[in-house]
Formats: sequence, structure tokens, C-alpha cells
Amino acid sequence: MPLSILAMLVPVVMAADVNSQGKNCGAGGSGVVGGLTAADSAEIEQIANECDGLRLVACIANDAQGNKSTISPEFVNSIVLLAKETGCSAVRILGAVEDQSVAEDLQKEAMKAQMVVAGDSADVEHIDLGASGELPTAQQAVMQLQSAIARGKRAVALDLPVDAQGKAQEKSLQVLRRLGGWMSVNGESVCRVQTVDLELPEGWTATVGPNENTYLLPPVMHPNEDVLLKIPAHLIDTVVPVVLGQPEQQVRVKRVEEPGEDEPRAFMQFTIPTAVWDQAVEGMPVIKLINAQ
Repeated sequence: MPLSILAMLVPVVMAADVNSQGKNCGAGGSGVVGGLTAADSAEIEQIANECDGLRLVACIANDAQGNKSTISPEFVNSIVLLAKETGCSAVRILGAVEDQSVAEDLQKEAMKAQMVVAGDSADVEHIDLGASGELPTAQQAVMQLQSAIARGKRAVALDLPVDAQGKAQEKSLQVLRRLGGWMSVNGESVCRVQTVDLELPEGWTATVGPNENTYLLPPVMHPNEDVLLKIPAHLIDTVVPVVLGQPEQQVRVKRVEEPGEDEPRAFMQFTIPTAVWDQAVEGMPVIKLINAQ
């Protein structure tokens, strides 16, 4: 069951769906048996357009005897708080429940946390945090998140398995919290952004935020010397490079020219210190290019 949390004030709530089976979570069909919608279609569409970024998905399962799960207000509160801690942008719970009051509970707790209850869509990609037995490392989860955004996905849902008593495995929570640590520093590079083609080296991706600042997302690297990165000057010109969460690190930039087929080509060359990778959360830094124009 997907939980998504949007860190913004929203006076309306989207549909909170409840899965009648409570066994599956992810991009598949949910078999909706109930829900809550406190907004008209225009308001829902507006929120959906703004609800980009990271989502938390709590997958509630029946117990071994097939008894339905009981989702309490306390459970809803803990999931919403966990999602906010992780830097998510919206929240949704799917599971087998005895009544539909969970939708109202979810709405109340999400509103308290300035979050929104959101549904699923084709623009959402899921990261499995152990629902199918496969648990990624925090670094792998960051890589999956960046890859999804680079492929044009508007949001990524974190599928967190929860048992019938409302408890998640500690190892899944560890990955979730470590991913939250990365998001607390670098979240602006993957939330409400668009992809951009900057002719980067293999493995690198880039996003552009609403303020036209550019974010460079390196692949997993363990450099033993400063990293040189060249971007065609006509694609990116007047910028000030900084490393998110590492204000003490100085990324040098200068304009260089290299021979071309007909005339010299101009590049902006960035020199990124090796310490950037050593000090980055999960070894996954983000270089922000502030638009100085």
C-alpha cells in the first residue's frame, strides 16, 4: 500500500483507497472497496500535478490465520510521521481493514502534518522495501529514486511491508530512515523537478527545479582524485556551483575551449573535490548549479 506525503499546506484530500485483500502493494490493481474524496475533480487534478517527489507506501497484510488487520488511529499517526521524517510528499495506505474509518483517520493525521493523501498512477514508480523479500540498501534506494526521476517519473513510492499488528521489520525501517537522511539534504534535487539533457558523462543525470537551478546527480563513484566534469557552455553558462549539505566544499568552474569539427567548442569545466563523495550522505552527493543570471 502506497503512502505518499506532500510537504505543503493543502486544504483538500485526495482519495484514500483501501485494499480488500491487503496482501499486495505496488503498481498493480488494488481492488478498491472504499475511500474518501473531499475535493472536486479540478482540485484533485491540481494537487496531483503538485504531488511530485517521494511517497511512502505501507503494505498491510492479513495474519497467518487470514484475520483482517486492524488499523488504529495510532498506527495511522505513526506512518504519517515516519513518512514526513523520510521527506515524502504524500501519503496513502492500502490494507485489509474492518471499516472505512481509516480513511478519515488518515485524512486527519495527514492534514496535521501538512501532507496530502494521494492515489497511485502510471507516473509513480515503486521501490520495494521488503514486501517481496528483496530489500535494497539505502544507497541502492537512492539510485532507484534518481533513476526513476531521470526517466520522467513524477513520483516514487516506497513500498513498506507492515504486518497485521501494524509493525514493520526493523531492517526495512533502517533503509527508510537512511533514505530519509539523504532526502533531508538532497530532496530538492528530486522533488517537483524536470529532467534535462546536458550531454553528461555516462551515469550522470540532471534535473531542473522550479527556480531554474540545475542539479547534477553523479553515479556511484569512489574517486581518488578531483573529478573533472565538462558541460557544453551553450547549455549551461552563468552558474554558481555548490554541493548540497557541504557548504565548505568549493567546486571550481571555468570556461574552456576545445577543437571542434568546424570551430572550437566552449565548455564549462567543473572541478569537484574527492572529499565531496567521502562526506556525502550514503556516498551520493548532489551538485547544485545556482542560476546566476
